[in-house]
Amino acid sequence: MSLLAFRRVSKRFPDGTREIAVLDRVSFEVEVGEKVGLLASRRAGKTTLLKIASGLMAPDEGKVLWDDLDLAEMGRDKGARARRRSGIGFARGDWRTSRSTSVLRHISIPLYSGSLNMLEAEKRALRALELVDGSHLVHRETSELGLSERMTVELARAIVREPRLLLVDEPAVLPRPEDARAFYELLRSLPEKVGCALLIASEEVSALRGCKPMMSLSGGRLSSTTSRRKVIDFPGSQSVAGTGGQDAS
Repeated sequence: MSLLAFRRVSKRFPDGTREIAVLDRVSFEVEVGEKVGLLASRRAGKTTLLKIASGLMAPDEGKVLWDDLDLAEMGRDKGARARRRSGIGFARGDWRTSRSTSVLRHISIPLYSGSLNMLEAEKRALRALELVDGSHLVHRETSELGLSERMTVELARAIVREPRLLLVDEPAVLPRPEDARAFYELLRSLPEKVGCALLIASEEVSALRGCKPMMSLSGGRLSSTTSRRKVIDFPGSQSVAGTGGQDAS
């Protein structure tokens, strides 16, 4: 069953007098329970892809389906709210705190706009911290956190709504290899703990180990690095079934 599907999605950005196609007719899908890896170099468009998937950015062309609904037609704000309510969490490796607040409050904030009261929201936040092995951070201030601690807290905030799909943008920012390995293992354990699908985008292959299927993004084009048909052939696009790296469009 498909949770998320991109159908020939394109996104362009101005570069002087011309436009750069960061995403060029990209098609793929993420199914229930999958751990999907997206390999892309810096500035290749992986953050753009995840922002469109999360509803924070609209595509210039194509469709983005969530549970078979084209939420892009709702507009950015309504589409993002619909995705959050129906189960997409988004964690970014470059998260920075703009002002200091308690870790517990920071993780609870996404729940305040719903029907939960503060006590219920904080209980959910504590549970999210437990799932990412971050219970020891509960009484800390966000301004006091180191890089690995910030990433742990960001991950807890992304799963506090118990998402059906977790998007993770560039987790490969930890300088110590042992910290990075531990964080990658934690990421890969979350689908079973939370009951969600996982899409990780990174420039480091080590961050994507254990992900199946695997995809790569370069020059705006998406290709599959597996023999499984995950970069899919919607009308007008080429199939990559069994090719392990043919163009997605």
